[in-house]
Amino acid sequence: MWRRFFSYYRPYKGLFLLDFSCAVIAGVLELGFPLAISKFIDDLLPGGNWSMIVLASVGLLCVYALNTILNYIVTYWGHHPNYGLVDYRVWREDDQDLPQVVC
Repeated sequence: MWRRFFSYYRPYKGLFLLDFSCAVIAGVLELGFPLAISKFIDDLLPGGNWSMIVLASVGLLCVYALNTILNYIVTYWGHHPNYGLVDYRVWREDDQDLPQVVC
């Protein structure tokens, strides 16, 4: 069963790896972002070190921007009807394997 399932993804292995890796990295960033904000609020703000606060703010903004780009890749390239992997290409090949029923 798994072999047949992954055979549909074989022609789109690069797109699948891009989609899957971006989804995993975005998930890790989404899990780590609240921890980074907590450290920022609890440790940096009370200390008053403004150069470190600005540097951490720019770093958090970059992490958020990277997460946005990764989610865009997952949404557009992974699920877009014309270009996406999951919603159209694999479904189309799977549909060709089904017996055609004439009504």
